[in-house]
Amino acid sequence: MSYRLRHTVVPLLVIPLASCVAWRPATVPLPELLVDEQPRQIRVTGSDSTTRIVRTPAVTRDSIVTVSETCQTSVAGGSFNCVASDTTTVMALEDVTRVEVGYVSGRRTVGAVGAAFVALFMAALLSYGR
Repeated sequence: MSYRLRHTVVPLLVIPLASCVAWRPATVPLPELLVDEQPRQIRVTGSDSTTRIVRTPAVTRDSIVTVSETCQTSVAGGSFNCVASDTTTVMALEDVTRVEVGYVSGRRTVGAVGAAFVALFMAALLSYGR
């Protein structure tokens, strides 16, 4: 596979995988949510508009403790940029303004698989002509 083709097709195969996760607002307080539902990940927004995706969240005293990704949302441009972080992050519960629970969306997963097949088909067509 040529360099150009590889750099076109690989992102087309990987990017749709991120679309499998959807978010829904939490309907109960965070400590109760973590005990009852035990979600694998949550998305919290702080009072400074910083959004964090929190994997394996836990509440310790008055803080959320976990490994996370820090995401910034640009209000003007509507972009969403995440920076991976393997460090333990603590966010005070009093700073949390919004909590959402991540779940796998069947409709989005089907769409992502369809997009991956289209990308593979395009790659096959492009490489067949060479």
